[in-house]
Amino acid sequence: MAHNLLYFLAVFRSKHKHENSLCGITPILLIGGMIMNKSVALYCRLSKDDLSFGESSSISTQKMILRKYAHMKNWTIYDIYVDDGWSGANFDRPGFKRMIADIESGNINIVAVKDLSRLGRNHLQLGYFTDMFFPDHKIQFVSVLDEIDTSLRVDDLAPVKNFVNEMQARHISQSTRHSLRAKAEAGMFLGAYAPYGYKLQPNNHHKLYIDSKASQVVRNIYEWCIAGDGYTKIAKRLNESGVLCPTDYLNKNQPFFYLSTYHNRYHEWNMTSVRMILTNPVYKGMLVQNRRTSSTFKGHQQTKTSPETWSIKEHTHRAIIDEQTWDLAQEAIAKRRNPGAGDKKKLHDYIGLFRCHECGAAMVYSEHGTKCYFLCGTNHRKGKEYCSSHYINLFDLEEEVLLQVQRFAKLSADNPGEAQMLLAQKIYKHYSSTNSLLDRKIECLETSIKEVNNCIIDAFDKVYSKEITTKRYKEL
Repeated sequence: MAHNLLYFLAVFRSKHKHENSLCGITPILLIGGMIMNKSVALYCRLSKDDLSFGESSSISTQKMILRKYAHMKNWTIYDIYVDDGWSGANFDRPGFKRMIADIESGNINIVAVKDLSRLGRNHLQLGYFTDMFFPDHKIQFVSVLDEIDTSLRVDDLAPVKNFVNEMQARHISQSTRHSLRAKAEAGMFLGAYAPYGYKLQPNNHHKLYIDSKASQVVRNIYEWCIAGDGYTKIAKRLNESGVLCPTDYLNKNQPFFYLSTYHNRYHEWNMTSVRMILTNPVYKGMLVQNRRTSSTFKGHQQTKTSPETWSIKEHTHRAIIDEQTWDLAQEAIAKRRNPGAGDKKKLHDYIGLFRCHECGAAMVYSEHGTKCYFLCGTNHRKGKEYCSSHYINLFDLEEEVLLQVQRFAKLSADNPGEAQMLLAQKIYKHYSSTNSLLDRKIECLETSIKEVNNCIIDAFDKVYSKEITTKRYKEL
């Protein structure tokens, strides 16, 4: 009689300490006399090499995706097994071994991973677990992003397909590289969006044309530079005039280009954004491309290439500034470069040791004629609206350092105990202020991580609802 029944039971698990159990009650499915407890093991792994893939491969992101998937399937999470910092080539991992032990004890009948590479990267050992160990122990294996679920179908050709798919991916990668190289050599623009001051032609995204509004801002930047303004002063003028920076200008014209809320918040012009415009030859009608590449077709980490391999093409589009303006701007930039910036030997004892007592920013070195100063970094980069103007002469600084050393040396000789106490107090004060700055930075980073995680979860929801493809999800 029991063999023909299909019903749900609830068992009391007073000692169950794993998450997703509700008041100790866990759903049990009885089919044909066999107890089928939908108890899932969520496995997460991250090696040091995987860190190059960014937040999308982090342990926290894997957990969020797997928890959400388990919730969608109404599975009970038995436990989450984590191997943080372990290579996929080695299956002798503590979290993995603990999961295997729980499988052998009959506590689990589903194993879920974010993608197949999280389980492992050793093809032979991976095949053993997916093709032999899991089936022998009646384990349903699920790889979310790879859309693998062994309960739906059994494909004996899966290992062969994986190998063929990898070879195909390698071939596509090589073909794409050759194609992009050929397009660059033909003078075609390869960027995802146009540089500030230009737009992509609607019928040909490999061709640039001038944006009349933004191009005038570019011309102003070059004029101000030639007139003697530095990066900081130019950025300040643009911000005071209410001119949108390149990121905000792109968001205004292409509001759906960036998914992250970080890019959609307000940004200001700064030294970097001004410098990139003043040093980019695209504004004189030249394209310089292929300056970065990925090491393998599987990798996302970009590395710089040597200048000899760059693709440089002149007169590929209309220039915003002429050759003479470009040369004058480069001369002005060269003249404004700190003549002592390369002489690190005389400054290495001081760089990074001094901070502004108001905002906590590092003091930056500057030279004016024969005089040398350390200035507040915030005031130097952003202006008095962010921190007041204050500095210390390098000669006065060296005199004060020498005086303090002499005083401490005398105190150490006369009263070693008091000297040690004074030193301990200064060290405690230094690390207390440093920890305060680090806490603020950590808080900002945690906020950014939450925003990125929310974007990832939102994209995952769209994959599950078929609004976007898995391939598009991985690109995002």
